[in-house]
Order: sequence, then structure tokens, then C-alpha cells
Amino acid sequence: MNWKNILFMAIVLFFLWKQFGQTTDDVSGVDLSSAVIIDVRTPSEFANGHVKGAINIPVQNLNETDIAKVATKDQTLVLYCKSGGRSGTATSKLRDWGYQDVYNLKTQSQVEKALQDNSVE
Repeated sequence: MNWKNILFMAIVLFFLWKQFGQTTDDVSGVDLSSAVIIDVRTPSEFANGHVKGAINIPVQNLNETDIAKVATKDQTLVLYCKSGGRSGTATSKLRDWGYQDVYNLKTQSQVEKALQDNSVE
């Protein structure tokens, strides 16, 4: 493969990633003070550090019964994982189950920043 083909493939992959990659939901103006924060990583990842007050429900174990135990359909839910892939999957499931106020903030640091920004307002 020559460098032109490699460059072309890199450009195509970049545009596909920008078009279809998971985005962080905008929570500006959302009151996060009573939000239910859900970490969808594995228990071992959660044990290595998590957002204060977060509930650990691994995405592979996510079901309507467990979510109903921790949140009602009218509550604000904030989800995160390591990079946003698993939380994106979980966000889609929750929206399919009728949860309307669901936000994928992708990572622990993005949730912590949003909570910090929200407490200033």
C-alpha cells in the first residue's frame, strides 16, 4: 500500500468516526443536583475509582428491573464508562425503555466536570 492510499483511508475513517462516533450529551442548563449517576463499567473498574455517589450497574447486566429500583422514568440519569461506548449502548437502552432525561457523558472526568460546573450556577 502506498502512502496516498493510507492517507485516503485515514481521512475516510476520521470522517466516519466524526459522523457516527458517540458524542457527549450537552447538560448545560440541566439541574444535576438530583441526577442518578450510573457507572456502567465492570465492578473491578468501578472499585478502582468512580464518581462520588455513582451506582454501578455494568452494561452487560443492565435490565429494566434493576434500573427501576434506582430511578423513575422522570428522573435525570447521567451515564458514563471508560470511553463512552458502553454508556452509549446503555443510554440507547434506557431511552428505548421510556427514560427521557438520560445523558451520556462518556467518562468519569466528564461527569465530574459537569457536576462541578453545575454546582457553580
